[in-house]
Amino acid sequence: MFKNRQFLRVLVLITVLIIGYVFSIGKDAIQIDRQGDAAIFEQVSENIYAGKGAISNVFAATQNYIDRQYFSYSLSELLAKKLEPPISKERNMTHFHAYWVLYLFAPLLAWFHSSLLLTASQVLVYLGLVYGAFYILEKECNRFPIALLFGILILISPAIAGGIAGQFYPDRLFVFLGFLLCYLVYYKANIIIIVLLSLLTALINERAALIGGLTIIFVPLCQRDSLIFIKRNVAVFVVGLVLIAYSYWVGKFWLSNLYYSTYLPKNLTELTARFSDPVFFHNAVIFVLSNAVLLAFSMGNYRLFFLSVFFMIPNFIGNIGGAEKVNWLTHYHSYYIPVLVFSAAEGAAVIGNKLSFGKNLGFITIAFFLTCGLLSHESDSGHVATMSYISNTIQAFYDRSTGRPTGYELRRKVISMVPEGSFVVTDEQGMAILKNHVRLDRFPVSVSSADFILLPCSMIAADNINSGSTLVPNSWMRDKGFDSHINKEIRELGLCLYPRVLKK
Repeated sequence: MFKNRQFLRVLVLITVLIIGYVFSIGKDAIQIDRQGDAAIFEQVSENIYAGKGAISNVFAATQNYIDRQYFSYSLSELLAKKLEPPISKERNMTHFHAYWVLYLFAPLLAWFHSSLLLTASQVLVYLGLVYGAFYILEKECNRFPIALLFGILILISPAIAGGIAGQFYPDRLFVFLGFLLCYLVYYKANIIIIVLLSLLTALINERAALIGGLTIIFVPLCQRDSLIFIKRNVAVFVVGLVLIAYSYWVGKFWLSNLYYSTYLPKNLTELTARFSDPVFFHNAVIFVLSNAVLLAFSMGNYRLFFLSVFFMIPNFIGNIGGAEKVNWLTHYHSYYIPVLVFSAAEGAAVIGNKLSFGKNLGFITIAFFLTCGLLSHESDSGHVATMSYISNTIQAFYDRSTGRPTGYELRRKVISMVPEGSFVVTDEQGMAILKNHVRLDRFPVSVSSADFILLPCSMIAADNINSGSTLVPNSWMRDKGFDSHINKEIRELGLCLYPRVLKK
């Protein structure tokens, strides 16, 4: 039944591509669930295509909000505070991270709109990782059912299931490119192919170049049960060193990104203090447990196991508020995942060749159900997409395919309510809906200069609220020149648009 291996591989690949097509169309058709990050990269791609460069009004607004640490204040404190607007209306994204790869995406906007292009790219790189893991195990073990179950196990691992459902980031492209780098250097592919893939990796951003360079240097040394020969890998090592040097140069002379100076602990005292924090410690435990199944498989090749642990250390000891450990929807897991999945696939192949088919099936079935349990736990914790999100995505695909209304129509409805070129202060959802139609700022920054406020209707309340409230009092709206009783409501989204009624 499983003798025609090539046919079965192609059949699985076609199935993966169909799943990718359905999920990409459905995920994009929702439209109204986007936040500021997705809006930034859509806007940057569109501005590059328009010849304006890698600039973004949304990025200028959201980064100003972060740089001035307005996120650390309660809403009531923000409403009482004098807030500084961004220095400029637009900001160049490549000085934050060197996302040169968006210049490769931009020409494709002649055929695809930005949200679909970026959404499809994100979905396909994760599914490419899943297929790659299946391919390695099927190729090395020649046991199709085992390889297929392993591929599904990879798909439902928290970091992969969450990554598919999250917002687009160029970083996510490394998920598949990093996996390909592992495969090519491990199996000693042609150096020209490795160089070309390395160039593409460097274009993702400076961190992809760093991790890609380390991958190229260390993975060839992980051939199981063979001596570590450095001499025969000199050309590959040189490519890796060039990537690392490029990453250093960009970080040192090009970027103005403060995150790199605070992410990792500066000394042992700070590291100890982090693990003394109960929340940090709890997240670190969840991080390890959620990746434990893949780590267990990678033990089939002990060198790759230790390499996977090495690449996971930054997430384990780093701190950006917890997302680097337990929020699987974010892009912060993009850099260790390709090495971990490659290691797990290679380790599983070693284990698979030592065990009988029955033992193999039993072993991987146990791993499968453990992964299901991990996914369920993280879904209940809100760290990955829920089943309702998946069903909504499939429903959106059906609606899009049959000509029924989708998020596109809702987005157009909101846009039609605001004159082009107006100045709107809103939350990140509103930014994603209105980007490139109006000038934007993050509520409540610049509200005194705004033409409109766009917020959830439930945020506006009567004046008799306490100081710690998360609601905006009517009196504050009136003081800023807006009347909370005069609004245009978008019922389907629970949003209200408040136009200015007094002169600025």
